[in-house]
Amino acid sequence: MRHNHRSISLLLLISIAWLSGCSQSQAHSATAHQLAPGAQSPASAAPIAKHAPRDSAFAVYSNPDYSVSFRYPRNFFLNEELDSNDPSILDARQKLSAQQPGAILLATVNIPQDAHPNTTFRNGTLQFVVNPVVTPEICQTFAAPLDEAFTSGSSTLQGVTFSWRQRGYAAAGTGYLDRDYAGFANGACYEFFLELVTGSNPDSNPSIKEADDVKIMGKLDRIVTSLRIRPGAAAAARKPLPVVDTFTVESIPHPLLQNVVRVTWEISNVNENEVFLRVNCPGGADLNPLPDSNSPESAPRQVAAKDATSLEDAPDRYSRPTYSRLESIFTCNSFTPIPARSGTFRLQIEDRSSEPVSFTLFAFGLSYITQAP
Repeated sequence: MRHNHRSISLLLLISIAWLSGCSQSQAHSATAHQLAPGAQSPASAAPIAKHAPRDSAFAVYSNPDYSVSFRYPRNFFLNEELDSNDPSILDARQKLSAQQPGAILLATVNIPQDAHPNTTFRNGTLQFVVNPVVTPEICQTFAAPLDEAFTSGSSTLQGVTFSWRQRGYAAAGTGYLDRDYAGFANGACYEFFLELVTGSNPDSNPSIKEADDVKIMGKLDRIVTSLRIRPGAAAAARKPLPVVDTFTVESIPHPLLQNVVRVTWEISNVNENEVFLRVNCPGGADLNPLPDSNSPESAPRQVAAKDATSLEDAPDRYSRPTYSRLESIFTCNSFTPIPARSGTFRLQIEDRSSEPVSFTLFAFGLSYITQAP
């Protein structure tokens, strides 16, 4: 019996030791299981690594000043315009300011010219523009169709309505497809100008295929749809809106100044470089600004036929001393900055069409105002 008792005791000790080992093993397994997320974090990152080639195909443009960003294919060329001295960029800025005062060209994205070899593709461009000085109503007009040659519509990006217009046309064997977007958010007008340029295949070379306009424009369009607009900081209290006290355009009743008009304006609550004037010349015109000081018509009198020769120098007397300085102030259909608050000048118009010439005044924060003599 004593021998059996010892055997049973020995078996109990072995069982306890075995169970203790199992407990430690299970505890170690449990601990390893609890650490699995941390221990396996590189493995869990494997899906991200698999997606990396797709993500690395895109780069991100971000502008914290205007709370916006967008993605673009990495093999496209990005030019951030604010510090650019590229002549083509400077020319683009000048054209933009002439058509839309206050607009700022922030970035340009270009499709490489060799992106579509053996096709009629020449180039594709996207310009990203912000205009912080216009109202929401004016912003929407920037993408409104100008005539029946345009198609148009609207899209919603992050809750912001973007108007768009598109037009295709050809000139001198070159095809153009333009699409413009404009939407208002954070107190500013955001705009995209997309353009696709294609050539022709005059020799009917079978190795040259027609460029797929829809597909290529779709690449630029996907940049637009990737736009992200973050809520901007609370806008500071705006200064009072400008007030146009007077804006007149009148013909001058003088026998030798029949093609001359006088433009006069007075505006409150504006600073320098915030007022612009455009001469709308439907058929083109020759414009010659004349100083408006002590002009001969300021002293009205009856002019007899015999007195006409004595007034022949009237226009020249006041234009020649400053002609070279004033000659390039105005060009047809382009906005030109004019002195803020008040001013007056005469403009000699040699219109080459039967359509009337009118003048459009624009001050930051106001709608456009058009007057005709």
